[in-house]
Amino acid sequence: MHPDEFEPEVHFKLNPHKHERLNTELLELKAAKVARESGSVHKPKRVFRHAGKHEAKHEAAGLHLWYKATVPQEEYTALRGHASVNSVERVLNSTEARPLVEKIETSMKRKLHKSLRSRPAKEKTAEAEAEEKGQDERILAASPPTPEPTSFVMNDPLLSTQTHYMAVNIDQAWEVTAGDPSVIVQVIDSGIDEEHPDLQMNKWSNVDDCDGDGQDSDNNGYIDDCHGYNNADNSVSLEGDGSHGTHCAGTIAADSDNQIGVSGVAGGKNGLPGASLMINTVFGKANTDGFEDALVYGADNGAHISSNSWGYTVADVFPEATEEAIDYAIDAGVLVVFAAGNDGDNGLWYPGAHDPVIAVAAADDSGTAAYFTNYGDWIDITAPGVDVYSTYLLEDGEYGYMSGTSMACPHVSGILALGMSQGTLSMDSSMIMDCLYNTATDIDAVNSEEYHNGALGAGFTEVLSFVQCVKPPTVAPTISPVPTSTPTTSEPTSTFSPTTPAPSDSPTRSPTFNPTESPTTTPDLCFVIHMYDTWGDGWNGADFTWAQSSADSDMLVLQVDTLDDGSYGTDMLCVWWQDSVCYDFTLGSGSYDSEIYWNISHPLTEESWAGGGAPYGPVTLCGSDSMPPTDSPTMSPAPTPATWSPTSSEPTSSCPETCYGETCDFWDGQAGTLDGCDYDGNDLESYFGCYCGGCMCDGNSPTDSPTVSAVPTPAIVGAFTLSMVDSYGDGWNNAYYTWYQTDGLLGTPVVGTLESGSAGEETLIIFDAAACYSFDVSSGSYDYEISWDIADKEGNSLLSCPDGGGCAPGAWEYCPDGTTDAPTPVQPTMSPSETPAQVRLEMFDTYGDGWNGAVLTWALSDGSASQTATFDTGDYASQGLTLFQASACYQVTVSSGSYDYEISWEIQAWESGTPLLSGGAPVTDPLTLCFDMPNPTAAPTPTHEPTPTPTSLP
Repeated sequence: MHPDEFEPEVHFKLNPHKHERLNTELLELKAAKVARESGSVHKPKRVFRHAGKHEAKHEAAGLHLWYKATVPQEEYTALRGHASVNSVERVLNSTEARPLVEKIETSMKRKLHKSLRSRPAKEKTAEAEAEEKGQDERILAASPPTPEPTSFVMNDPLLSTQTHYMAVNIDQAWEVTAGDPSVIVQVIDSGIDEEHPDLQMNKWSNVDDCDGDGQDSDNNGYIDDCHGYNNADNSVSLEGDGSHGTHCAGTIAADSDNQIGVSGVAGGKNGLPGASLMINTVFGKANTDGFEDALVYGADNGAHISSNSWGYTVADVFPEATEEAIDYAIDAGVLVVFAAGNDGDNGLWYPGAHDPVIAVAAADDSGTAAYFTNYGDWIDITAPGVDVYSTYLLEDGEYGYMSGTSMACPHVSGILALGMSQGTLSMDSSMIMDCLYNTATDIDAVNSEEYHNGALGAGFTEVLSFVQCVKPPTVAPTISPVPTSTPTTSEPTSTFSPTTPAPSDSPTRSPTFNPTESPTTTPDLCFVIHMYDTWGDGWNGADFTWAQSSADSDMLVLQVDTLDDGSYGTDMLCVWWQDSVCYDFTLGSGSYDSEIYWNISHPLTEESWAGGGAPYGPVTLCGSDSMPPTDSPTMSPAPTPATWSPTSSEPTSSCPETCYGETCDFWDGQAGTLDGCDYDGNDLESYFGCYCGGCMCDGNSPTDSPTVSAVPTPAIVGAFTLSMVDSYGDGWNNAYYTWYQTDGLLGTPVVGTLESGSAGEETLIIFDAAACYSFDVSSGSYDYEISWDIADKEGNSLLSCPDGGGCAPGAWEYCPDGTTDAPTPVQPTMSPSETPAQVRLEMFDTYGDGWNGAVLTWALSDGSASQTATFDTGDYASQGLTLFQASACYQVTVSSGSYDYEISWEIQAWESGTPLLSGGAPVTDPLTLCFDMPNPTAAPTPTHEPTPTPTSLP
């Protein structure tokens, strides 16, 4: 994780004694002590402000125990996110502060989920308006007049630009309902233009605190919060940073049928108001903050739906303070809706990936997934999110288009408001969500395979059927036939016709296993397949197939998979002996087969059973080296386990010949070994399902179990502990270790890494106590953060590389000398002097879609060597720039791209991160940077000042 993803703030939850939980003064003293230990020079503040009449509920939920401390600004300026992690580690390493906290975490950066460039409304010619009118008539004519209700035609003049409504039959649902002010929809975003003429009728009003007297008249913890609150800037002025929030609010409930501008999904009709909009601003004009407080505010003040078009800047990040705030709202009965995010990725993007929320992906009007939408089995529903037309800040043009999952999210929030506007506010939220999912349209037919099997949730939302599903007094949801939908895009040849599946008791959103079902019983054994790619971009279309052998069965395919990306990956290949004694492995061809290597190994001993390149196979693995057993090829039942527990005495190193391990023995079916245990009887591989309960003796070795006997099974004689450390706390960043017996006689290489966090441990198995073992570490993104130590069972260090000791890349070797455990280190395969030194180039784009064709050129001043850099998408990228000569001057130029005002860059010292040179685009007169190794220094006077970045979009 890049340092820029961390805010200069840490959050921690106190861990008080029971009698201290409600002692505010004592809690503040403890929080102050934790903040001081973190390095903060300011008094800590509560994450969740005092909530007045709602405070008792906050105390019951433990929200009052959360505090936040600021990271010293000078430290954050110098070290950025490293400073935030350092603050956390100071607390964790403090004997005084550590016992005071239950949880502590860094605050993470958030972003709005607008993807494409927004564009204002186009001036329409008379011909264009006539064509648009004709198209609308054709769309309406395509729907059968019965049995569905006719479309309600709003009189808003810009409704014809909102084709995304017709795509999901919102216009037909308006015949049933157009929203009701009793339904409160909270919008947590960048605020709203309070003067917009199309956003006046549907404002939520906190009637007990609209007097503007500067007092908290309703005792809810907020002063004069008439229509919501600006949590970011701590203000009652709701307008924040840009038009994003205004656009989302307009989609949910712009004043509708008022002969002005656009329509909202639940904006009312016939002069009556629609759903009420509660506004909470978290992307303010001065600050970005208050997300947790905003979520809780909605729950405390009556919101029924919370619409959230924001998320974190990286996947797999979910601070616990935010999670507790969301869960508090859901426990209060709020339907919490989140945009999935616009990274075009199938990772876990929170908060949308949090299971209780409604996660919304984006598609165009035809139901085709937007190229930018995130996807995966955590998505719940898909809604229109391409070229959505809605309200803007008046200063930005009053109305305009935006695209993103940010736009799909308010569609779903507004649709939920339509359903709840029919007097169903007391309806159980799970029933409402079931209706939403069960009435969705299947869109697999118009999407590629990567979006199938629930990756777009239940499908494309279908509003008329949903409204009918939740409409009282229906006892069970019923769905009328849905008309064939004609796409409202300008493409006349599209033939997508959505169909609505019949309702069921619960939504079907889990991926189905393809191509055939695997056995439902617990497997007898799962081999491990190790997949390697020498280039590092995955297997490029090469798929492996694992199936029951055609010699034993009807070729039941159990698994089809691949290495999607990266240089290394693993998977499990499971066998069920009662179904088949033999199993076939086949690897197909990909784009770059010469880069591919694979190895299948035993899950415990890790000896190799098969290996090769691509294409390959089939290769057959059988449970016997001779004929299959005449009886069932399963192990004889084990006798009743004996009681076993660790003792201080040294146990025997193996069981007698007539004994076998309790539940471990099925791994290889051989008697006389403590399978999966070290010489102390400790479980080494519990995550493979092996529990070591000592030796079981019944006088007879098991004979019915097949043994995979291509090579002898080596016995485990011991194990070492590998401790891995990352001084920054984000893992080894693609660096990985390899542990193997140097002579290669026993075992296969063990490959692993520290995936995340500041520390981790792994077990390194020993098969031969007299052999030498090699330990190699590859290079990662931030090698200077890496350190590690290998220790024996007594904790004696055998081999180590401390922080700053050149711990990656390198190769080391451990050899016992017969009298001591002293290691014999091997020098790294490439010394630092042989490795070209580098500086780091950090590239930024304020919009988030990359440099749009701009290229930075890094070259020696004499022109003898050069390097170029750019990045395609996203708001940040980083790469190394090679120092071709130790003492030399380098010149930087940047070409022009499509949107130069969004571009900035910075060159930094590799290890310290010290800024050396920065600028924008274009840079036509070269900027010069000179080095006198080992300390790089910037040229005293750049020959060109980069063009300043404008403060706002044109």
